[in-house]
Amino acid sequence: MSVFIDKSQANLVAAEILKNKEALYDSSIHCSYYACIQMQLHIVHNKLKIDKQKFEADRRNNKDGTHGYASKLVGIELGKKDRQDFK
Repeated sequence: MSVFIDKSQANLVAAEILKNKEALYDSSIHCSYYACIQMQLHIVHNKLKIDKQKFEADRRNNKDGTHGYASKLVGIELGKKDRQDFK
């Protein structure tokens, strides 16, 4: 399992604790957001096979932040899929 999946799952657990046990709804959003970003980075590096050096170089060339660029790459890949596959 990748370190990004481990971090993503830990953030989801933290979000649930903050939301359900502590009633800290605003703080739970932070953990949920980072869980999504970490899963996107897992997809970029492990499923799309874009190594970290290439990702960073391309990100800088496009003048994007890490979060935005990872989201963009995952979105492009999803756009290539048949929507029926997601029902």
